[in-house]
Amino acid sequence: MIENLQPVPLLGLFGRIQESCGAQKPGRTLLINPGSEDSEGLPKGVVVRLDE
Repeated sequence: MIENLQPVPLLGLFGRIQESCGAQKPGRTLLINPGSEDSEGLPKGVVVRLDE
């Protein structure tokens, strides 16, 4: 599980499962899958801004 990785990653970006968009935050790690509507020609994405 991601919680067991050291140091703990701050961000995980995914895009393999097109129909499943969403975000989760287990502990300190933000996990994002923007999803996509490939069958309708609507690619989706996210913009991530990291501040200290």
